Amino acid sequence: MRYISILILTFAFTACHVVLDIADHTNNSNDGCGNGIREIGEACDIDDLNNQTCQTMGYQFGALSCNAQCEFDTSDCDVLLNICGNAIVEAGEQCDSNNLGGATCDSLGYGSGDLSCLDCYFNVSGCSEAPTCGDEIIDAPAEECEGTDLNGSDCGTLGYAGGTLACDELCHFDRSGCSGGTCGNGTVDTGEECDGSNLNQSSCELLGFSDGGTLSCSDSCTFVTSECAGGGTCGDGTLDTTEECDGTDFNGETCVTQGFPGGSLSCSDQCTIDTSTCDPLAQCGNSIVETGEECDGSNLGGGTCGSLGYWFGALDCSSCSYDETHCRDAVVSGTAAHDLTYSSVITPAGEIIQAGYVSGTSFYGHTALGGEDCVLIKYNLDGTVGWTAQWGSSENDRVLGLAQDQNGNLYAVGQTFGVMDGQAHAGSVSRLAEAHRSVVCRDHRPKGILDLALNGWAVRLEPQHA
Repeated sequence: MRYISILILTFAFTACHVVLDIADHTNNSNDGCGNGIREIGEACDIDDLNNQTCQTMGYQFGALSCNAQCEFDTSDCDVLLNICGNAIVEAGEQCDSNNLGGATCDSLGYGSGDLSCLDCYFNVSGCSEAPTCGDEIIDAPAEECEGTDLNGSDCGTLGYAGGTLACDELCHFDRSGCSGGTCGNGTVDTGEECDGSNLNQSSCELLGFSDGGTLSCSDSCTFVTSECAGGGTCGDGTLDTTEECDGTDFNGETCVTQGFPGGSLSCSDQCTIDTSTCDPLAQCGNSIVETGEECDGSNLGGGTCGSLGYWFGALDCSSCSYDETHCRDAVVSGTAAHDLTYSSVITPAGEIIQAGYVSGTSFYGHTALGGEDCVLIKYNLDGTVGWTAQWGSSENDRVLGLAQDQNGNLYAVGQTFGVMDGQAHAGSVSRLAEAHRSVVCRDHRPKGILDLALNGWAVRLEPQHA
């Protein structure tokens, strides 16, 4: 500041010394924009940002600065969010707070009056020619829809992944039934390739353009490759050096080489391998028999003791592997006394029939006849008992042989030491005379008729008894 001294003469020749304060703007470093002091009419001044940040300006992150005109510079802020109420008219908003974007009742075609903003939609209730919601006529921009008439829009056209779009009582879209993200929120949601400046870590090179370039995102959240250059294009069916796949060309890769048990690979829109269609890795305990598992929980995958080579039993599962503890190749039958099997046959169906004798008093509900009684027992394929037969005299009787003919008839032969069906044995019971013991012939026919034959006995069971 310079001070100029002026001498003023009066008629009395009395001198007055007046000092005037004259601002020197040619050397000013303290007043106006750029002096670091935020003054009236300035949004900011150098480092004085009035406590504002990128976040308060509606961005996710970044560094807010002040330009030479003392206005906010958001060029270093990233990912603009759609925030209703931040006084910034963003994508999907007609207005925000008092920011009407220059619109008036007249400019919108609704006559005169006072236009306002409600939930980031134009509130035309104060306009002289405001439309009527509910008249089945969509009057844009104040109305987006009318009743069930959505004007051709759905959740997908509004940038959502899916869901059901509706119309509210103000004739605005009701997005509450939509799912997934919204194009323009800075987040790459399902169905989006990109969103704003968020390119989902993609680039021209990753999309198959060998000479690079600048990748950008459209308003519909799809890649804009017009500024990319060189090389092939993802989706042309030709595998380029920067692509993992293209169309059906996976460069020899399969689900198996990707570490999965099987399935078919897919190729994404960015020409990267998509393994979501591969068979899932085995998870023991989910009751699904997957690759590498024999069973899972109660799901035995069709396996049985029989399919594993056993005769019968209950197959179990342990840690997704077969537990054969209760599978069996043998079964014990008989009484509490001395019992013996002499012969057996296998039926055409694979069932086992055994013949012998028992000397106890309880054999599958039969009444003991005395001494040793002749018995037959048939085992089903699962090891359970199909049927039994017991007969004899009051003395010792045994089945010593069993045969089956081509028609499935069974023939049992043996010896008796007593009187069987009125016929007494004809020989000695001593060891030396053992070969001369009497043999009787017996035939189990449907009506149970008993026939006696020459020196021996036999049991013939027709197929329906087997």
